[in-house]
Amino acid sequence: MKFLIAALYGMVALAGTLPAHDPEEFRFSYRNDGLNVYECNKNDLMVCAKPQVCAIIEKCEKSCIFNSDGADCIRKGEINYDFLAYYYEHPELDMNIHIDPNENWESKKPASPEKRQSSGQTNQLISSGINKDDTVTEKTYECSNDHTGVLVCQYGFCSTDHYCKKGIRCSDNCSCCRRGLEEVEGSDTTQILPRSTELAPRGGCTPGKYTCNINPFTNSAWILTCNPKGEWQYSSDCGTDKCIESPEGVAHCVAKTN
Repeated sequence: MKFLIAALYGMVALAGTLPAHDPEEFRFSYRNDGLNVYECNKNDLMVCAKPQVCAIIEKCEKSCIFNSDGADCIRKGEINYDFLAYYYEHPELDMNIHIDPNENWESKKPASPEKRQSSGQTNQLISSGINKDDTVTEKTYECSNDHTGVLVCQYGFCSTDHYCKKGIRCSDNCSCCRRGLEEVEGSDTTQILPRSTELAPRGGCTPGKYTCNINPFTNSAWILTCNPKGEWQYSSDCGTDKCIESPEGVAHCVAKTN
């Protein structure tokens, strides 16, 4: 580590002797065009056609950067002396970079990345294939948004534990399936969850997969889950957060960037 820091000091010193580079020389591969906005969520590069719904289009090997102009992945071939100096000034970024002085690096200096905060809400993250939040380790149970099943939540993620039988709904009081619940306490889902026929134009799906969609009744992003019948159904409301989906059929809610 001491050798790496010493090497970085040397690289920073060398950077001062190199010709200055105009920040305008750096061009994002994905530029905002008024219709699509490109952002980063950790090392995932996303396109957002709407403020509430985003899709992962590329997983960056090194780092993902973005600002008001667009977004891009930083690759090994784009590492130069200016970039090393930039890394040294931002210790929160990954410093594990292989330095080869004989490599012909391109002269590109990235724009300063914006910081993204995690929502910290466990009941809005539904996935089994993305990185876990080790700050939440205990299992908890809660009702699904349509109260037709029980969710199990652990490590910051929730997934369906089991569905309630016909005529039985999940009670928020015990997070369990109970008979005789004509109306769910404090919630009126009749005007919030669209009928299955309204999701029919999306076509069939693979059971267990997730995606994102805008709910016209709440005007917010929701996570859709594919039920055992191969039909999309509303699962979780992201509220003021945005919904991000990946090509693997995983979706979760994250806080919007200020």
